[in-house]
Amino acid sequence: MASRVILKGFRLQLVVAVVSTALGPSPPRVAGLERVSAAWTPAGWRGGAPLDAAAAPLLGKAPLVFAGEVRQLRGLLAGAAGGDGVVLVAEDCSGGGAFATDRVRDRVRATRLTAIATCHASGSPVVEVLAAPETTEAPEACYRRAAMATNLVRAFAAGGYGTAPADAGVAEALRFARAIGAGGAVDLALANRPIFTCRRVASLDYEEALTRQDSTTGRWYGTSAHLLAVDGDAGGQVLEYARGLSNPFLVDVAGADAAAVAKTVAALDPLSEPGRVALSLSEPRPDADDLRAALGARPWVEAAAL
Repeated sequence: MASRVILKGFRLQLVVAVVSTALGPSPPRVAGLERVSAAWTPAGWRGGAPLDAAAAPLLGKAPLVFAGEVRQLRGLLAGAAGGDGVVLVAEDCSGGGAFATDRVRDRVRATRLTAIATCHASGSPVVEVLAAPETTEAPEACYRRAAMATNLVRAFAAGGYGTAPADAGVAEALRFARAIGAGGAVDLALANRPIFTCRRVASLDYEEALTRQDSTTGRWYGTSAHLLAVDGDAGGQVLEYARGLSNPFLVDVAGADAAAVAKTVAALDPLSEPGRVALSLSEPRPDADDLRAALGARPWVEAAAL
């Protein structure tokens, strides 16, 4: 079961799938993935053409997210592929506009309160993801906006903002926990919940300039966001860039047929790794039976919008 609602300009997708909270050690090197990556470079999609000069300054900028955080999300999505939890994706419907701290704060609060209520109602852990609004800004301006937003999200999350329950049932459960002496542990757990970020792969020059190699595993990561979104019928350049990354991907199937979606998923996930791909079943979408038949037994997370 999944749902999508509009809340104060934020579209919230409840992605049914769950999430193991055990992170475990860093993932081992995968021989098959190393063979794929050996012939891949972040610049391969350009076919020898130069990187956009406007994006070049980002090569020396700090990453917006880190490999360990992406691995954490991959672990949670892998658990979700086994049907153990809920993933909440909050999309900003504002269409960009001027950066506003209050808007980031409100997004965090709306997402966090929804996640807490969903966790209480379902009895399942919830993974929270904030999707960045699509903009047409120049690369450096886009980076500055994303850096400010990501830092604010981390600060609000680490400070426990938005964890005071608005739902009466949740408030009652917290009162009971405090009454039996478990309130401190519950409050700490609420305050320490991570919030991940999602960004659509729109400018490949921008994404390439923010691609970094992890020093501990040797894997490549897109560091513009934890979760990267692509179209279900993504083109060859997008797939060539994306296939060598270790990020998880959200594939938006809207407007694509089942065969195109299967081709995109196969390019992104040739080793059929749990947690590698999530599907956002936006309308208009392929017939569910056709999609299942095309994808076969791949362990993908369904991000359905009803």
